[in-house]
Amino acid sequence: MPDTIRPSCSDGDASKFPASVVAVVACTPAGGFPVIYAQFVDDISTQGGFQRLVSDVTFTQSSCGPTVPLSGRQKYNNGGKVVGELACHQDPDDGDAYLTWSSEDVKIIAQAHAPLASYGPLLAWWKNAGPLHGTAT
Repeated sequence: MPDTIRPSCSDGDASKFPASVVAVVACTPAGGFPVIYAQFVDDISTQGGFQRLVSDVTFTQSSCGPTVPLSGRQKYNNGGKVVGELACHQDPDDGDAYLTWSSEDVKIIAQAHAPLASYGPLLAWWKNAGPLHGTAT
């Protein structure tokens, strides 16, 4: 995670993650959005953790654009190399916009959320909030 976010973090709730998670931190950075980072033991567990977090979402778009509706899933890259996946959706229970992303090189899954009206700023914030700064492919 970026150094600017690290001071806002504390131990997170690992209960929504499988046993293959080695660490979970919950962060609330100033000027940012609540985010949870979870590190997994291996690549297969990382991919499975991502699937588990987005398994209830029906994706109808192939990307996460800057506007709603939210229902996209896409790969993202860093330095020309695909390093993870990004999913965006609106939670049916709380109505918030959620971003879930994987950073497969470092075996991390993260999830951030904001009120639906703040989705554009959330997506812009994501570009600097991951352990690897990514751009959509």
